[in-house]
Amino acid sequence: MYCHKCGKSIMDNSKFCWACGAPVLPVQRNVQYPKEPTVLYCKRAFLYAEKDSKTDALYNLFSLLYKSDVFVPFRSQLRDSDIEYLKNIKEGDSVTDKIENCNKPDIMSTPDGKLFFPMFTHKMQIPDAYRRKYSIMSLEYTRALQIAESMPELSGIVFDPFNEPLSLTFDIVQIGKKYINEIKEESNPVDVPDTDETDNSDILRGIELMKSCNMLYVIYNDSMGARFPAIDKTGNAWVFTQFEYAEAVVEKNTGIGLAVKAFPKEEFNGYVKSWYAFGIEKFALNIGTDKSEIIVLDDYTEIVSDSPYTGCKLNLLIIRYKQLLSIGNNEGAVSAAESVWNDFCKQLDKNVFLVPVCYDGDPAYVEDTCLHVSQRAAEIIAENYSGEIKFLGGEKYHFADEKYLSENGEKLMHIKTVCSNGKAFIPAFTEINSIHAIFTDKVRIGIFTYEEIFAHLSSSVVGFDGEIDGIVFNPGSTNLVLMRDDMTKVEKNRKQNCNNDIPVEA
Repeated sequence: MYCHKCGKSIMDNSKFCWACGAPVLPVQRNVQYPKEPTVLYCKRAFLYAEKDSKTDALYNLFSLLYKSDVFVPFRSQLRDSDIEYLKNIKEGDSVTDKIENCNKPDIMSTPDGKLFFPMFTHKMQIPDAYRRKYSIMSLEYTRALQIAESMPELSGIVFDPFNEPLSLTFDIVQIGKKYINEIKEESNPVDVPDTDETDNSDILRGIELMKSCNMLYVIYNDSMGARFPAIDKTGNAWVFTQFEYAEAVVEKNTGIGLAVKAFPKEEFNGYVKSWYAFGIEKFALNIGTDKSEIIVLDDYTEIVSDSPYTGCKLNLLIIRYKQLLSIGNNEGAVSAAESVWNDFCKQLDKNVFLVPVCYDGDPAYVEDTCLHVSQRAAEIIAENYSGEIKFLGGEKYHFADEKYLSENGEKLMHIKTVCSNGKAFIPAFTEINSIHAIFTDKVRIGIFTYEEIFAHLSSSVVGFDGEIDGIVFNPGSTNLVLMRDDMTKVEKNRKQNCNNDIPVEA
């Protein structure tokens, strides 16, 4: 059960909320529950099903949900422009979408800080006092789910939070979606053309809609700036063909630092190509509306990315982590950041990093298009990249050949550093473009593993007279700073596969 006042999870049969002290609202008791296959009936069937029947009961629930309405609580948050709009409404005009867009849904919280979007399966599941406090809207389940999925801080949805609640994470919800799509395919067989082309008409319509627009709108997190789009839990950026669509999503997600950036179409086309280096492979078009589509980046840019950029997945985790961390006092965001942080630690061992280096006797600037690969980095490249790596901006670069290595093998290699606020850091890049932005294109580039960079921190081979304070990933770009203490925690995570505290950047 959940508290009607603060949304915290409480024990069944509680009389008062442990968090805020509010009395628990009574729901209607001794009600004859329906025995026909309604959503409420299927929900209860799932809750009380035996273990070996749970899966079937869940599929039955999803089968009915996708044909049904649910009740969603909203708090009215009208803007001046919305009030003016409603004042001038004409007889016969529909305001359903307008009213929905200027209301903010209620949110429920579990003891571990995870946030869920409430849906009620029947009006009798809503306490009278709660109904008086909120505006209850009847929406199609698919429409309510779109609203929930447009809120990145949420972990899932909860049915009937005050009486026999059923919480489903978005991972479970996605299973339901896949199941429904499979049913549709089985019940509506489509003749496949001889060319083996699949029907992507909805996606193609979405792409054509985008190409017909003079302006496109992207949601970003203002803590990182408009260069990096906001990324949801599935790795999608959010793009809109109308400013009003984007504005509605921002208003439903107040307090987490979202903003809208408008792009002329030609500028957007160049901007979106940089997403490949950030690991963004898809974007949600017009999410939260009935025109929502998931567009694959390759389909829109018409670029066939035969192989992803090295380090792009790590970049995606860094962006998502920093965006979640910037939200502040939000338990759901902190919990999600912890999960992303642990994925980041695991990903470090699968990557190699570009590091600016120099040899003894090198001038300040030296042209060198060879990539100087350490032995361990070469092993990682062979294991995880089939011997081939691809860096943004690295078209003219190549591995140092045996002749080059034999001529320079006796020279001592030093790692260059960057300084900030009187502290020195080893820079580790995933993009050659980012190295050039700081060190120009007249710099030698070495390729090392994270483990080797960590070892360099306390090694005399580091070319700096003082102590190195940490490592910075992609300075000037995604710019994730790890101090020495943070790196020690990362090592603990990597070796013991255990969670650790989230680092606070310097």
